[in-house]
Amino acid sequence: AHPVPCRPGQHVCLTIDSLAADGRVAIYNRGGSLIRSFVGDEVAGGKVEWTGQGKNGRYVAPGVYYYVVRTSSKKERGKFLVIR
Repeated sequence: AHPVPCRPGQHVCLTIDSLAADGRVAIYNRGGSLIRSFVGDEVAGGKVEWTGQGKNGRYVAPGVYYYVVRTSSKKERGKFLVIR
């Protein structure tokens, strides 16, 4: 996952690549609320690019966020920082 930290609205906020065909990506805020998820066609080509927008289409607030990548055989987690 890169770049870290990220700046929403200036470029792609977070890129996760080398995903398996059955991969799913979820992004959570520090409180554990789901901010955005990517499945199916959104993971096409083994890559997800997140612009820093939540499900509501608005940019997220600065802070610490977490991503979880799941496939049928494993689960990986990481964290990243959003700044303005």
